Amino acid sequence: MYGDAASHLSNIIRIQVNGYFDNYLFYPIAHIYIVELLEITSINLILLHKLVPLIFGILQVPFMYLFAKSVLNSKYQAIFATIAVTTFVSGWYISFTPNHLSNLLLPLICFVLVKNISKKDVNWEIITIILLVLYPTFHVVPSLAIVTIISLWIFFNKIKFKDIQTNSHGFSNLKSSLLIFFVVWSLFWISSFEVWDNVIRSMYTLFLDHNTMRLNILEDQIYNAQSKGYSVMIYFIKVMGTTFIDISIAVICAPIILKKLKRDQRINKLFFLYGPLFVLLGIISIFYLSDFGFGPLRLLYYVAIICTLFVGFFIHYLIEIAQNSDNKYLAKSLVLLSILFLVSSTFLGIFSLYPSPYTLTSSYQTTKFEIYGTDWFLNHESHDVDISSGHYNPSNRVSEYLLTVKGVDIQTRIKKYQRIRYSKPIQLHFGYDLNSSMSDYYEERTYLLISKKDRLLYTDVYPEIQDIRWTESDYEKIENDTAVNKVYLNGEFDTYYITPHSDRSH
Repeated sequence: MYGDAASHLSNIIRIQVNGYFDNYLFYPIAHIYIVELLEITSINLILLHKLVPLIFGILQVPFMYLFAKSVLNSKYQAIFATIAVTTFVSGWYISFTPNHLSNLLLPLICFVLVKNISKKDVNWEIITIILLVLYPTFHVVPSLAIVTIISLWIFFNKIKFKDIQTNSHGFSNLKSSLLIFFVVWSLFWISSFEVWDNVIRSMYTLFLDHNTMRLNILEDQIYNAQSKGYSVMIYFIKVMGTTFIDISIAVICAPIILKKLKRDQRINKLFFLYGPLFVLLGIISIFYLSDFGFGPLRLLYYVAIICTLFVGFFIHYLIEIAQNSDNKYLAKSLVLLSILFLVSSTFLGIFSLYPSPYTLTSSYQTTKFEIYGTDWFLNHESHDVDISSGHYNPSNRVSEYLLTVKGVDIQTRIKKYQRIRYSKPIQLHFGYDLNSSMSDYYEERTYLLISKKDRLLYTDVYPEIQDIRWTESDYEKIENDTAVNKVYLNGEFDTYYITPHSDRSH
C-alpha cells in the first residue's frame, strides 16, 4: 500500500458501508467497480487493490494492439507498436489510482473511436456512447486527452495538404454532435464537484497570473541539483530516456511518412496523429509557464502512446529495408539497430519504473510496521499537542484509511487526518546546528514522527546532500536530548514527545 491508494481504499470502504460515494469524489467508477467485485467475490480488499491494476496493465497490451492495428496499415507494424508499449512507458503499473487505471484503458477507447470513425455500424456507435458516458467518471484528465487527440486528428485530416489526399469523408461518420456531447458531458461532470474551483483558479494563473511558473521552480531545482554535484543530463536520460527516444523517432518518421503518402494514402491515419502529438507537447510547455493544478508531465503518457505507433512504423520500415537490401552488412546493421532500440528502451523503462536510488527517489510504499505505528499514534495522541513529521509522513493518507476502517465519524476523521496532513516539517538537522536541544527550537509541546525512510533518505538516496539536511549524528543527538522522550518505537515508525524549554522550566 502507498499514499494515494490508502485514500482510495477509504473511499471504497465508505461506498460499501454507506451505499453512496462522497460528494467530493469526482472519479467514482473505479471505486464502485471494486465494491461490486468485493460483493461478488471473497477476495481481500488489500489484495484486490493490487490485482486490479495488474490486470489493467496486462490488458493494456491487447488494447494497444487493437488501437495500433486500426491506425497502421500492416499487422507487423501493429505488433512492433505493441512491443514498444511494453517497454514500461506507462509508469508505475501496480498503482491503484483512477487516473492510472483510466490511462491503461485509453488505447481501448481510441480503438473504439477509430472504428466508429471509419465504419458505418450502429454497434460501434452504441459502444462508443457507453464508453464516452463512463470514461469521464473514471478520471477527467484522460477524457480531456481523448478529446484533444480525436478532435485534432479530425481537424488536421480536413486540412488540404499539397500532394496529400485526405480522407475527410471517412471521418464524417463520427458526428460532431457525439464529440460535442463528450466535451459537454466531461465539463458538466467535473463542474459538479468542488475540484472545479481549483480548475478555474488554475486557468486564471495559466492565462493571467505569470508571477508563479513551474518553469521557475524547475530552473531552481536544476540549479540546486547541479550545485550539489548531480548531473541533470544523466538524470534526464535515466528517467525520460525511453520517452525521449520515442519522440525522436516520431520526428524522424515525418519525412518517411510524407514520402510514402504520395504513393499510399492509407498511411494518412498515422500522419495526422502529428497534430495531437505536437499540440500535447505544446500544452505541456504552456503548463510549465504557469502554476496549473497538476503536473504537466501527467500528459506525457498520452504523448508516449501516440509515439509508440510511430515506433512500430519505424521498426517495420527498417526491417523492410533490411529484407530488400542486397547489402548483407546493411541488413544486419538495421536489424541489430531495431533490436538494440527495443532492448535499450526496455532496460531504461525497467530501471526507472519503480523508485530507487538509481532515479533518486525513495519508495512510496507504506510498510506494515508504519501502519502499526500510525494506528498506535491515532489511538494515543493528545489533540492539544502539535505534530512535526519527517519528509515521508506515513501517517498522512494511511491515517484516513485506518480511521475509515475503525468507523470513525466523518468530523473526527477529517480533524485527525488534517492534523497529520498539515503537520509542521522538521527543521534541518533537527535544529541542532543552531541549538543544543530541540526544546530551544519548539515553542509548544510537539510529537515528532520519524519513519525509517526518513533515516535512509540521505544515506541511500541523496548521500551527497546529507550534510545540509540530516546526518546520522543528528539522529544520535535525538537519543541524547533530554527534552525528547521516546513514546513509541518499532524500528520503522518512531514517535517522540518534545517538551519545550518553557514547560521544562516550571
